[in-house]
Amino acid sequence: MLVADPEIRAAVGDVAFERGRRYAERGDVLKTVWNARELVLIGQVQGSAPWPYTTVVELARHGSTLDVARSSCTCPVRVLCKHAAAVLLAPERAPEAGAAPPVPSWQSSLDRALDAGGSVRSRARGSALALLVELTTDRDDRVRLRARPVSRSAAGRWVKSGISWDVVNRRHHYGLDATHAAALASVYRAAHDDVPWASAPTTIWLDQGGPALWPALVGLVDAGVELTSDVPVTLSSEPAGVEVDLRTADEGTLEMAVHVRVGDLELDPERMLLIGRDAASGVCWWDDAVAVRRPGRALRGQDPQPAQLVLAPFVPAASDAATALLRDVGELLVPADETARFLRTYYPRLVAHAHVGSSDGSVTPPALPTPTLQLRLGAEPGHVVTATWAWEYREGDGVVTHRFGVHETTSEWRDIAAEAAIVADVQAVAGPLLDGSGSLADARFVAWQAVELVEQVVPSLRGVRGLEVVVDEAVPAYRQASGEAAVEIMTESKDRDWFDLTVRVVVNGVEVPVPALLRAFALGETRVLLPDGLWLQVDTPALARLRALVEESRALEDKHSDSVRVGRLQAGMWAELED
Repeated sequence: MLVADPEIRAAVGDVAFERGRRYAERGDVLKTVWNARELVLIGQVQGSAPWPYTTVVELARHGSTLDVARSSCTCPVRVLCKHAAAVLLAPERAPEAGAAPPVPSWQSSLDRALDAGGSVRSRARGSALALLVELTTDRDDRVRLRARPVSRSAAGRWVKSGISWDVVNRRHHYGLDATHAAALASVYRAAHDDVPWASAPTTIWLDQGGPALWPALVGLVDAGVELTSDVPVTLSSEPAGVEVDLRTADEGTLEMAVHVRVGDLELDPERMLLIGRDAASGVCWWDDAVAVRRPGRALRGQDPQPAQLVLAPFVPAASDAATALLRDVGELLVPADETARFLRTYYPRLVAHAHVGSSDGSVTPPALPTPTLQLRLGAEPGHVVTATWAWEYREGDGVVTHRFGVHETTSEWRDIAAEAAIVADVQAVAGPLLDGSGSLADARFVAWQAVELVEQVVPSLRGVRGLEVVVDEAVPAYRQASGEAAVEIMTESKDRDWFDLTVRVVVNGVEVPVPALLRAFALGETRVLLPDGLWLQVDTPALARLRALVEESRALEDKHSDSVRVGRLQAGMWAELED
């Protein structure tokens, strides 16, 4: 056999392969001629017509094997048909591969290298493809946009025969321009990614395409695939956008109109179609009254034709709310006595989804609320300070609060650019408020972490524009003692040899618990944090002498008391501590 069965099946498809096998097995292949130099197999196959069909199959060499490059036939299918399969599968008439002249080793090496990535012969001679785009209606009389691949006929016309979505979705694109086929397959996947390739329909609905459709269409055009229809079809060089126009009508009534704008062109809602299942990813429109193809009715010659059909994506992408405004609202009137509430409440929400303006200048939109980033510090027992972030938008007497870092689920106005600028300024001085990735995050700070946050970081944050720091009353006023600790000794004698000494340490008018000092001494710490947020250094000369005397004079069982029992010989040393 010239070509292996799997390669024939891949070239023509399963159905054509099996029918071609039956033709070959029952002897319907009447004649074959093999041109070994040109790698062309010509055959005559008796089909359903009174006369035999003539089939030409061109092969391409890949190393030591032959593959199908393309085929043509006089049958209605024209390319890669069952008759081509029959000619290749005819057991007695197809010459053996050994009938071809031996290939020199140098030629085989060059063939493998130069054919890497696909057959040059196949690419050079593959049939050009195009995407046929048509406006039609469904059973509910809704305008739809459908598409299917077409190929160039020998007469130079775009034809539907011999090409389908099944064909372009195959792994091998025998007889077709491989670049065109791959680009069309990308459009198919983008428009109908939920439809398995094994059940590819004859046409696909482009009006169901999501955001992935538009880069696929751009790639299609860049690959040289023509968009064709009864009228010129183009991709717009400018993106589409959703706009809301506000105007004052009679007696103060406010008119609101939602429309699509592409550059300087405001689209007529009667001559446009939104693209996308839920949120619109783009739009197609036509210049004039369109002749829509309706099921079961051919186009009449007198039907008006659009000057052109144009497609454009929404940039930025249209939200669900913007799509609902276009599909369900369109135009509405707001009574004069409700205009103020509309502008105060709904104008900011509209701005979140569309460009809002007044074409005649009759409506002056209110200033949009600006974002304020709020850092709130709270307190928990045991010197624990909590830090939480939130966005606030103040408008009149009201405040709208948003969770920090959440943008996807809100339908309210958010100035994302302003928020980003504030966050960048805050991050520059936030220090311990940043998480491992360098982002602001809610957090808890314990003991000396809390002291550092309140005493050092918060003052720097208060100078950041757009940031408000709110400190709950329960958060201690952390600060360092400014004066030297004073040690007071009080004595009480219970017998002639021993005294009970009571030690009192005061700094900045605040009494320091002696057990806290003793704990710091035992742990080798240099600071003590008091309940009210005051803290002091304990490695000062006065407190160092206190530490030495306590270690010498205090019994282990008395370590949690404020009194120390000393003998008469030690009393002098304690007296010196107060000097």
